[in-house]
Amino acid sequence: MTNRLTRLLKYSICAVLLAGTALAADSDSLRLIPSGTGVVIGINLEQIRASKFGQMIFAQVESQAKANNDPSAAVALDFVRGIREILVAAPSGGQKGRGLILVAGTFDATPLVGIAKMAGLTESTVQGVTVYTKEQDQPFSVALAEPSLIIAGDSPSVKAALAGRVAASSGLDPAAAAKLRAVRASNHIWILTTAPLADLMHSAPQGAFGGALQGDAVKSIQQISGGLTFGPKVLVSFEVVTLTEKDATGMADGLKMLIGLATSGDGAKQLAPLLQTLDLRADGNIMKLSLSIPEEDLIKLVQSGMQGKKEPPPPPKPE
Repeated sequence: MTNRLTRLLKYSICAVLLAGTALAADSDSLRLIPSGTGVVIGINLEQIRASKFGQMIFAQVESQAKANNDPSAAVALDFVRGIREILVAAPSGGQKGRGLILVAGTFDATPLVGIAKMAGLTESTVQGVTVYTKEQDQPFSVALAEPSLIIAGDSPSVKAALAGRVAASSGLDPAAAAKLRAVRASNHIWILTTAPLADLMHSAPQGAFGGALQGDAVKSIQQISGGLTFGPKVLVSFEVVTLTEKDATGMADGLKMLIGLATSGDGAKQLAPLLQTLDLRADGNIMKLSLSIPEEDLIKLVQSGMQGKKEPPPPPKPE
């Protein structure tokens, strides 16, 4: 687990290298989301870190990273501490490119630029901005677009975003842009799809979801929005827009059955009290899910799971 965590942090650093020191000024990075986007995922690390649950998770991450005694882990942790928000925009089916990663925060660029050079990234200038690129079949680029915003992704998408920095509005249509802002404002971790689920599946790896997305109700999904908010109460709220009222009702009933099965076993009974406030219903052609969980109860559940994981025994010493 520790080695995997360290590798992930290393890759995260390489994915969001800076060309200078970023300041914490607020930047409207939503304007840079292109018109062909099918899914947007957001993580507000600043708000999550302010909650007790977030502090517990970050403390665990830091403890595991430090236990590995890897100097690069310290650099990674400093980088993560400086992140305020991460936005990931993935294209819908039929669209070229891998999409964009937009990172806002405060960072120390000096060690990160060194890692860029060690990783063999080439340096260039696009629209007056320094860009680092990993040359491969599909080149991956990273750029400091503004003092507080990094853009990363496939090279054409990054270049297009840099060229669109002066745009007055988002590349999304006004309705999708308004929905995006609303979901972002009311959640700490959130998702919004801006294309029917069937279109999004065209860009997924073949067989990635098995038969999980073959039902008619699932195929009728037009939009998914919602997320999690952390605080004294952890709030979960999602809306799924379907083609018909029948689809929304069938999806709500199916989820109720799955949740009931998942919490009926002896090993999952501790989850049942957390689901007492679950409200899962259909409202016209929209399936709505909401849940409120006491933060302390969620912390106890997570800590219990962590304590239950035993480290593998060390290999026997040679005689």
